[in-house]
Amino acid sequence: MEPVRTLTARNASAKNSAAADFCCTAIGIEFVAKPHFAQHVRALVPAAANAALADLAGFAGCALLVAEQEERLITFLTFWHGRLDSAAVACNRRGVCQLIEPYMDRQLRIQTLRSQLAISPSEPVAPVAHVAAVADEVLFASRRAHVT
Repeated sequence: MEPVRTLTARNASAKNSAAADFCCTAIGIEFVAKPHFAQHVRALVPAAANAALADLAGFAGCALLVAEQEERLITFLTFWHGRLDSAAVACNRRGVCQLIEPYMDRQLRIQTLRSQLAISPSEPVAPVAHVAAVADEVLFASRRAHVT
């Protein structure tokens, strides 16, 4: 099975070169959603962010992470191509904060992050059933070897 590949500009293949540039800078905002607004945040913010930020230079996409045990705890990440200078980061932060402000009860943290994506191969190397059969065969063969 092929290991997970980490995409960087140095080791990306020509096929993945566009993805290699993807997400060099991330702006992360952790916040508490207003009561009864967490579902609205999940349903509306990613699409609204993509629409509102698409025209900004370098915008690459976004991700919304919701805490498993407390749905009001949310981390919103926006990804930007390249290394942003401090003026661009400040401008983009303001835009992102304005976007989520109607849903925010309290902002916990905002930070600029360097990002690197690890992407699994798009197709499994072997079908899962085949891998299971091979694993069973290897396990049973090793057990028989120890018995005799």
